[in-house]
Amino acid sequence: MTQVVDMDRIPGPMNILVSVCMITYRQEPFIGQAIDGVMAQYLNGAMELVISDDMSPDGTRAICLDHQRRNPDRIRLLLPEKNLGMMPNFQQALSNCRGRYIALCEGDDYWTDPLKLQKQVDFLEANPDHVMCFHRVMVEEGGKLKIDDITEPKFAKLGKRSADVNDLLRLNNFIHTPSVVFRRAALEFPEELLSSPMGDYFLYVILMQHGLAHRLEDFMAVYRKGVGVFSSLGQVEVMRSTLAMNSCILAWLKDPGQRKVLLKRHLDQLSRYHKVVGHAMVDPKVASTYIDFRHALGLLAYKVREKLGFWRTSG
Repeated sequence: MTQVVDMDRIPGPMNILVSVCMITYRQEPFIGQAIDGVMAQYLNGAMELVISDDMSPDGTRAICLDHQRRNPDRIRLLLPEKNLGMMPNFQQALSNCRGRYIALCEGDDYWTDPLKLQKQVDFLEANPDHVMCFHRVMVEEGGKLKIDDITEPKFAKLGKRSADVNDLLRLNNFIHTPSVVFRRAALEFPEELLSSPMGDYFLYVILMQHGLAHRLEDFMAVYRKGVGVFSSLGQVEVMRSTLAMNSCILAWLKDPGQRKVLLKRHLDQLSRYHKVVGHAMVDPKVASTYIDFRHALGLLAYKVREKLGFWRTSG
């Protein structure tokens, strides 16, 4: 079961303009700043912050409870009695969002512009052919802020400010989670999404079946690199999760053209994955994921000898 610490003065669901969906797990150093960024928003309409803490073993839950007590009219707190896992927790949080629009902000990221939601809602209200609005973010790594060098080049390849689903499937993800606001009416939870190890990109593919996604050029959020679940995984594990997610998306997609676009990229990624695993196997810690540690050490010794020229084919 999940305990719901609800808002003291609950506006009718039809009157909530924006629900902010925030999932968190073991993010004690960051969750307060994430919540503060949401609470600082100026919005011409009612807003709720829906936080689902996945049974954090640290002080995350206590911080969430404290913020809910201080903001009883704006925060709904979902407290599962056992750890659900990332995707079930994400679904639970999204399912409890009641606003016309849903904004995303995970517990280790934060917003920096108090007008962020208003700017994005204004755009979506004025552009009914768009299902989603996102914006540029800064990346925080090692305590320093920088321009993102991964999503920015991808988005630049578009040569336009609004993208369709084929653009997203062709270029992979160029949308940072804390920048997203979308129409709740387009939300659905197919079984393939719940089976995926990652949810944000798959969610965007689902949403963009119903319209375009537009990027605002303002920097209005910060994505913390290296502290989240997938940020902290090694390259092999990230690629493996990405391939599993792509498989789930391919199983869900119905449009032959969209399937063709993703399948081409999926096969290219699979080829790169095999090369990355081959390189990574020289590290016994990585290799032991696939074979026992004794053989992993033997593999390392073989690679070192081969590199030094100790192994030579006799003529």
